[in-house]
Amino acid sequence: MPTPRAITLLLLVGLLTAWLGQSLIGPPRPDGSPDRLLLPLQVQAAHDDERILIRLRWPTPEAHRYHDVLRFDGERWEVLGAGDAPGLGEERVSMMLDDGGVPEFARYGGYLLIGDGTRFMPGAADEADVEAHPILGQELGLSDIRKHLPDSRLGRWDEVPSTTALEAQRAAGYFLDLWHWRGDRGGPVNVVDDLHVAEHRHPDQGRSSYGTNWDDERGQPRYMFDPERAGQRALHAGQFDTDGMAPADTRFLTPDNRLDFDPEHDWQPGDTLPRRFLREADGSRADIEGHGGWENGWREVVFSRALDTGNPLEDKVIRPGGQYSVAFAVHSGGATGRHHHVSLPLSLGLDRPADIPVQRMPGGRPDWSRESREVMLFYPGQVNWPRITGPRHAGAEAVDQGIPASARHDAYQLALYGVEAEAEDAVVRRWLISVGLGLLFIVAVAAAGLSLGRRGP
Repeated sequence: MPTPRAITLLLLVGLLTAWLGQSLIGPPRPDGSPDRLLLPLQVQAAHDDERILIRLRWPTPEAHRYHDVLRFDGERWEVLGAGDAPGLGEERVSMMLDDGGVPEFARYGGYLLIGDGTRFMPGAADEADVEAHPILGQELGLSDIRKHLPDSRLGRWDEVPSTTALEAQRAAGYFLDLWHWRGDRGGPVNVVDDLHVAEHRHPDQGRSSYGTNWDDERGQPRYMFDPERAGQRALHAGQFDTDGMAPADTRFLTPDNRLDFDPEHDWQPGDTLPRRFLREADGSRADIEGHGGWENGWREVVFSRALDTGNPLEDKVIRPGGQYSVAFAVHSGGATGRHHHVSLPLSLGLDRPADIPVQRMPGGRPDWSRESREVMLFYPGQVNWPRITGPRHAGAEAVDQGIPASARHDAYQLALYGVEAEAEDAVVRRWLISVGLGLLFIVAVAAAGLSLGRRGP
């Protein structure tokens, strides 16, 4: 019979084998997840009693990336987006702002907005079901479930209060202001897309800074470059390489340099046109300016908006002396959809202590020489609000008690949790394989020991 000492030794060897097995198999890597789990974002802010400026900087190796393009393959034009060709997937940065109208936002940030049925998440609602929904589809004209606030639902994604109740929530301030700088679809014309989140992520009233350069009916672009003004009718695929494009190579379709597309032109394989054309934005959607630049591997964007836009049902009013909650997100390196980096919520205070102090501008100009606040962004994975508040989350009771996420987790811990949650099935499967290998090793060693014992000296 094996002695207790021998059994203990075998168990230790089995555990070591399981650990080695897991190391050899390697950690799970969800499809589409970024190469790095953390991304630093430098933040500064200033105001002059009329406008607020938010300066954001983050590391990125490329001067510009198109969001998506149209490319001729020799026979037909095709639509290419992020992941379809190198250099695609625009740089983006966004900020959500609240004035206390959504109290939970200050504790849980963007997690709050990923509810049941959200697109790109497990259990995403079917498009046909959303379109058939009497309120979401028939009254609001929606076809998918995007960011939304918890109280805009009575449970599942399709359990929605009446439109009267939703309007009352909005009037009471139960919505978030969303500022979204898009490097290809607004950056070249210095416009930040102005949106808001309530029962859905809505654009503010007005026209965006971009339209779609694709004619579905004809299966071809709508516009091409005017060769007299742009020097060519199209870009070439060679201008979209893995190192990105130099500033001199960037071209954007604007009212000043475009012509109606000519299908009779002798188009060559690789000829490429932007899938978006730029235009003048208007209305509430054009409330925010965004001036950006890139230098030495760092991108900088400065948001500029009036403290009070005059649109209180879409934009949060910012007041001198006030304090607000903000959270940031960056899409970098071709990241699209939910594959981005986000922050926990922080406080933003005008002329008062806060995580991000908003200093008064001397002489009407910001002093960016002051030290910035570095915010560590993290990859959130597929963690939604039902998971955080449900039995699968060990901290659900703490959430129920209103304990902020930052009191229990740092950015790195949240990134690991996000990856593990997204790759949960793979984690369990690999753990079982590792344990199985360890048990097989124990059995093999024990069998060998018994065999030697029977043979004797």
